[in-house]
Amino acid sequence: MGLIPSLGSAISGMDGFLEQLDVIGNNIANSTTTGFKSSDVTFQNAISQLIRGATPPGTTAGGTNPLELGLGTNIAAITPNFTQGQLQNTGIPSDLAINGSGLFILQTPQGQQFTRAGNFSLDANNNLVDPNGNFVQGFQAVNGVVNTNALGNINIPLGQLTLAEPTSLATYGGNFNSATPIGGSFNVTTTAYDSLGTPQTLTLTFTAIPTGFPGENEWSYSVAGPAGSTITGSTPGDIVFTNTGALDTTNSTSGGKPVITVNFHNGSNPAQNITLNFSQFTQLDGQDTAATVNQNGSAIGTLNNFSVGQNGIITGSFTNGLTQVLGQVALANFSNPQGLQAQGNNTYTATSNSGTPQINAPDAGGLGSVIGGALENSNVDLTNELTNLITTQSAFEASARVITTSQTVLGDVIQAMGGV
Repeated sequence: MGLIPSLGSAISGMDGFLEQLDVIGNNIANSTTTGFKSSDVTFQNAISQLIRGATPPGTTAGGTNPLELGLGTNIAAITPNFTQGQLQNTGIPSDLAINGSGLFILQTPQGQQFTRAGNFSLDANNNLVDPNGNFVQGFQAVNGVVNTNALGNINIPLGQLTLAEPTSLATYGGNFNSATPIGGSFNVTTTAYDSLGTPQTLTLTFTAIPTGFPGENEWSYSVAGPAGSTITGSTPGDIVFTNTGALDTTNSTSGGKPVITVNFHNGSNPAQNITLNFSQFTQLDGQDTAATVNQNGSAIGTLNNFSVGQNGIITGSFTNGLTQVLGQVALANFSNPQGLQAQGNNTYTATSNSGTPQINAPDAGGLGSVIGGALENSNVDLTNELTNLITTQSAFEASARVITTSQTVLGDVIQAMGGV
């Protein structure tokens, strides 16, 4: 009875250490795998053989503890370790890393899967995919507005999406010559962009007129557009200067910031409002230097780049300098991430013990942030794995030594019994 359990215990130890060796080998093999999470092995003792039960203390003798014989070991769990791996910048905008908790969501032919590996790219249809062609999930934007109620594929139409911005503000500055006689005038031109991105020329004519404000100077202005266009609103109008050459916002039309409404009659927005900001004008002795300082708006541009913010927002950059929100990457979290089942290719699926995925935007609901242009390295600690390798090898050799010794002793017993 004493030798057979020792053989069984030693064999169970060898089996367990072989499985631990498999886990260590897998960890080491994936020490450079993007987003890989190492696993830890937990042992537990096998059943014990009760040789003698416990006895209570009495008046003539004290109590005795149970006498048990352990019958080996087995593996209680192989648990993935979801601690953060080191982040490494790549400069590739489609590479994404998670700083904190959460997993990227993938739509695969087998259903929804999850990963920490963010080495994504764009396929031929400009969908964001993983190396196996699985679709990265998120929230698409329409006209720059993200719809967080519709989880789906993320599309980034590089080279296809175009964008223009109509002019809504033109700012002017410079000097009006205070020596200009009544009736004297000059022109200032402004390039404005309509809602189609077409550049249109606006001509502002300023004319010195008799003032209705004693001690001040007054000019009239009018705005003309391209042939066929119509302009309404605060035109014509007046601007008034004080005797110190500063703009009199009280007596100037619309406080020196009149709004005109333009219809270019070319299929663009027929009611495009443009604010004319005259607040930087002066009237001093010297030359007329009035000019357009700046105006917003832009001609048509094509999407040529994108970036991903910490909140997962994907912002597209256009060749005309404009930007627009294209979508948002989504993340998932689980009440028990260790309950996920590995599927290979750096992916996991939910199980009955992982809980259902809790899907949200990054930096929300306890989820981590997304780092664009970076990848998360494997969290394998090679120093720790090599230490475990040596320990496991020593334990395996010790278990094998138990078997050898048990066999030798058993042989001696058989020989002794045969010699009786």
